[in-house]
This record gives sequence, structure tokens and C-alpha cells, in this order.
Amino acid sequence: MNKKLLMAIGAMAIATVLGLIFSQNLSVSAGPDLTEKEVTEKVEAQYPGEITALKLDEQETNPIYEVEIVIDGQGYELVIDGNSGEVLKLEEKWLAKADEKKDMTTDKQKENGDKREASATNKKETDLEMKEKATGDTKETERKTVTAPKQEDAEEAKKEDNEAKKGPNDDSKKQSDERKSTISQEKAIEIALKQFSGVVDDIDLDREDGRLIYEIEIESPEGEAEIEIDAYTGEVLVVDIDLDD
Repeated sequence: MNKKLLMAIGAMAIATVLGLIFSQNLSVSAGPDLTEKEVTEKVEAQYPGEITALKLDEQETNPIYEVEIVIDGQGYELVIDGNSGEVLKLEEKWLAKADEKKDMTTDKQKENGDKREASATNKKETDLEMKEKATGDTKETERKTVTAPKQEDAEEAKKEDNEAKKGPNDDSKKQSDERKSTISQEKAIEIALKQFSGVVDDIDLDREDGRLIYEIEIESPEGEAEIEIDAYTGEVLVVDIDLDD
């Protein structure tokens, strides 16, 4: 009798345990009472922001919804009870990420600025190289121009050749004609004394650069002067005065 009673009690205990396990499994596997749409509406009604993510976590004993929302540029994470809709947790998120994003933007702007600066530097170097090359080409052209025979040199050589062909009589006649067309020494001295008063020490008639010039030296108690006068026109060309200290 006792044996049958014990067996009956054991069977009841086993049945009770199995019932509890079965009911727990049913509770865990049961879905949430609220749908994603209903959770979205509840969150939007309480928090004026933009929902960026919403997912159901069924690993917990009670189903919960994890919601990410952005309000005024700040991110938040909500944990919502899947059956009652109660907010179980509210946590700020993405503060560090926002700073990192700002730093990345700043670094990107700095990088772009460095690239623009490097581009400008390369352009300046290219322009400088082109300018130096152009200057070198110009100098080369100038050297070629300098070394090329001048037309004046050719004309001078031709003139010398013609003079060589002339006889002594032609030169004498030319000099005589030139002297007839020049002003007299007395006139040249008169012009020179107007520039510097004193005593004429010397007067010469010389040819410089194809023109006849009177060179007159005058002395006075104050000092001395050397005056050059155009022998054809009487124009004063040079007045060099050296006064005594």
C-alpha cells in the first residue's frame, strides 16, 4: 500500500515539473503583444525625433524592443517592453561619434586645404620654371644678337675702305674745306671766356667722333677750366672747372 502511494506521489511530482517546463517554454517562445508599428507610434508620441533603428530582442524572458532615435542632433537608445510598451531604459548615444564625425570633417577640410596649397605651390613652381626658361631663351637671343655682325660695323668698314682709296690730296682738300666752315679760334676763345673768366693757356682743334672740337684751357687766380666747343656751331659741349681750395 505504501509502495503504491509513493509511486503515485512521484508520478504527480514528475507531471508537475513537466507542466512547469512546458508553460515556461510557451511563455518564452510567445511573441510580444505590441507590434513594431505600435511601438513606433508610442515612441513618436513621447519623443519628438527621428527613429533611425528599431529591432525586437526575443532572447530575453520578456520580449523587448530596442529603439534608436535622434532628437535635436543627439542620439538616444530606448529599451521598450514588448508587451506593455513601458520604457525600461533611456540612454544617450553617439556623443563620441558626433565628435569623431566633427573631427573627421575638420581633418578632411584640412586635408583639402593642404591639397589646394600643394597644388598652388606646384603651380607657382611651374610658372617660375617657365619664367626662368623664357628668361634663358631671351638671354640666348640677346647673345646671338650681340654676336651678329652689326650694320653700323659694315658701314664703318665700307667708309674706311673708301677713305683708303682716296688720295692725300683729297684728304687735304677735305680738311681745308672743313676749316673754312668752322668758327675762328678768336670766336671760340670769346665763347669760352663767357663760361669762365681768365687767361687762355692752350687751344687745340681736334676731331672726336667725326666732328671738329675746340679744346680750350683757361687759367685764373680762382682755378682753371677746360672747355670744349663745337667748331662748326659754337655750341659749348663741356665745361670742366677745377677751383683752388
